[in-house]
Parts: sequence; structure tokens; C-alpha cells
Amino acid sequence: MEKRRWFSWLFFAVGLLALLVGCSSGGDSGGFAIAFPSDSWVYKGVSMNENDPTLRHYVWEMPREPFGPWDKIQLHRYVKETSNPDCIPGRAPANSNKVLFFNPGTWDRAIHATQDMKSQQWYFAANGYDFYAIDFRTAFLPYNDYDQFAALGLTDELAGTTDWTYAVFREDIKACVEKAKDISGASRLFMSGFSRGTFHVTAYSAKYPGDLKGMILLDGSGLWRNADNTDTQKSEAQLNAAVAMFKAGTLPTLPELLSDGGGNERTRFGAMYPHSRNTVTRAPENTVNNLETDVNLIKAATGATEDIPGAPESLSDVLAYAYYWTWGRGKLTNVYDGFSTIDVLLKYQSQLSRYWPNIQNLEASFLTGYANCPFLDYHDNADVTVPVLFIGGELGCPGGVCNMSPPFSSYSAYMTATEDRTIRYLADYGHVDILIGDDSVNTVKSVELDWMNDRL
Repeated sequence: MEKRRWFSWLFFAVGLLALLVGCSSGGDSGGFAIAFPSDSWVYKGVSMNENDPTLRHYVWEMPREPFGPWDKIQLHRYVKETSNPDCIPGRAPANSNKVLFFNPGTWDRAIHATQDMKSQQWYFAANGYDFYAIDFRTAFLPYNDYDQFAALGLTDELAGTTDWTYAVFREDIKACVEKAKDISGASRLFMSGFSRGTFHVTAYSAKYPGDLKGMILLDGSGLWRNADNTDTQKSEAQLNAAVAMFKAGTLPTLPELLSDGGGNERTRFGAMYPHSRNTVTRAPENTVNNLETDVNLIKAATGATEDIPGAPESLSDVLAYAYYWTWGRGKLTNVYDGFSTIDVLLKYQSQLSRYWPNIQNLEASFLTGYANCPFLDYHDNADVTVPVLFIGGELGCPGGVCNMSPPFSSYSAYMTATEDRTIRYLADYGHVDILIGDDSVNTVKSVELDWMNDRL
């Protein structure tokens, strides 16, 4: 474990230093850990896109209450700069009207591993937008197996994650937005979200609509239902009782405090050695060579319900099968129908966080029966009128259902009262294909860009 942790930190440090060489050592950029006296943000450093040194990635970090070891957030800024050779942080962008803030999805992070334009961070920066993204507190949780937290003396710290509600994360987003506004000079900005991040966008708009000039929702559904269902509604008293049981570790439906993304170790190993034929489990007998001849084992490991179309030849193939079959054929990624590339998929998956706070999953179970939950304020966006763009594939908009108006559809695109609503359904796209798919520049990112430019 210690060796792995040491290697991870070494890999990060070497990679960052390799990218720092594009900036001059002069000026007052100063390196790392620069504290700005006007706020509690700490500047962490800068890197460049490996293909274009004028595309810069700046990072700030802020400790958050109650100041446990993982109670912190990071703000990532991606921007094109042609007149800042010293990479001085916090320089205003060329156009303060073009500011976009991104909320990642479950286990997702503000950093995307791809350096090309499949990364929305680099794409929007290259196209003149000052792009900001948040690393939620979950980005700082260790990758330990769940039972290791107690063994490492982290029981109290683990218990602290039970307070990481949607409201807490919303205030973390607000802190990032205020910093982004200070840097960019913008009074309002566009806000986007992917997957669960779309809920963060709509919940944010419910409380802070004045910060936004438009909302972009990328393949989000589920928590955002806007139709009352008295058969499934629960009371505030029931929520309080469930939260008490959850914090005590006795809630049957959520016995653990954190939700494990699954496949973490396998994913990271596969991304490091994408074409290796070595073992992918702790059982030496379960190698890729075994899997090549045991289709039933593959189906069991990936949750597939239909026959596998071919035999895997490498670790990356095994991982791709898992992604292809999760939630149903092509729902997570339609890699085998040509919508994504395995290597890009692995790079993306390798940078995900491992855990998500189950307290938010508990809250979600009390939201789904309400058009506007009376005891949780995440749905209070009936008066939000900023423009909305929704882009969905087969997970967020199965069969194009998002094109149907309420009450036939109850997806996030219809959560607000706006009259400027654009719906785009991408048939056969998997969930992750929306974000990093092979043609996502033409079918998603350029659509977002044109939509925002038309509403500046």
C-alpha cells in the first residue's frame, strides 16, 4: 500500500514538473502554495496542454468546514493565454462574457486525462472560453479498500462524510463560482454538468439563479423528476430517522457510508498496462488467457445478459467489455459500436475518484416522489428562467423520451420554468460517449459552443 501511494505521488509530481517547463521562471507566478490574502484559496500550480503551451491549467485549493483531512475542494481553470509568458495566476480572460463552469458527475473529477479536444476542458479553452471545474471533496478520499479505513485509524474521518449532503456540495460549488467570477470579471456565467452533475446544476439554480446566464445538462436523469407521486413520497420525519440510522451504520438500504465506484483497482491497472495479458484479479488462475475461452466467466464478471461478440485479448478489452455491458448493452459506453475508443476510455476512467457519499444517495431517495420536495430545497427552481440546453444519449434520454413534454417526460431538461429550452437526443450514444466519445466534438461540444455563443 505504501509503495503504491509513493508511486502515485511520484507519478503526479514528475508529470506536473514536465508540464511546468512551458512557463518562464520570471515574474511573480512563484510556483506552489501561494495564498491570496483576500480569501482562503491557496494557489497550487499551473500546467500546459502538451500540444499547445498557450492552453493553461491553473489549480487552487480551499479547506472547507469542518476541516477534516478530506474537507477541501479544488478549483481548476482552463484558459488560453497568449500574453502571459510567466503564467501569472488569476489573470483576467480575453472575454469576460465567455465563462463556463462545469460540475462533474459521480466519481468524475475536474481533470480529464486526454490532452486533445475530446477533453471538454481543453476544447472550450481553445475556443475562447474561460473554463472552470470543481473537484468535490470526494476527490481527496483515499483509494483504500473500505475495510482499511478503520485499520488505518480513520474511523472518525470516515464518519465525517455523512455530512457531505447535496447542500454542502452546493455551497462548495458556490465558493468556486465566486472565485471564478473574481478572476474572470463575469457577473454571470454558463454552468454545465454531466450525469449527477446535472442535478448539481439544477439544485444550484434553485438557490443562486442570479449567477447563471445558461444551464447545460449532459445526459442527466433520475433525481430530477418533476412529477408528484404520492405512492412514493416520504416525510421529513422519515428522512430524519433514516439519516440517524445511516450515521449509526444500521440503515439496511445503505449499510456503508461511501458508495464504491467498483472496478477501481482493475481500471487503474488496465490504464497503466492497457495491452497487458497479465492477471486482472488476485486469483493467479484468472488471466486474460483464461477469459478468452470462458465466455460464461466474462458474462458473469461484466453483468452481460447476452452473448459476448468476441474474446478479449488484453486487459483493456476486459475493461471495455465491463463498460459496454454496465446498465445494459451500450448504456455506459457504446465502445463496440464505434462511439468511443478504448484507450481514451481507459485514460478517462483511470482518473475517476473511487467513492461517493451515500448520504446524497439517501437524500435522492426522498426527492423522487416530489415535483418540489417541501423539506429539501433542491427542487425550488420553478422561477428559474435562464436558457437550458439538454444533450442526452440512451441513458439520460432512452429512445428519445426527453423530446416529449411533461407529463410524458420528467427529466432534468424540464426542471425549470424557462421558455428557452433546447433538447438534443443522440441515438445509440452511451453515457460516457457524450463526454469523451470519438465524435463528441462535432455532436456535443460544438453544439454547446454554438448554443452559448448565441446567448452571450
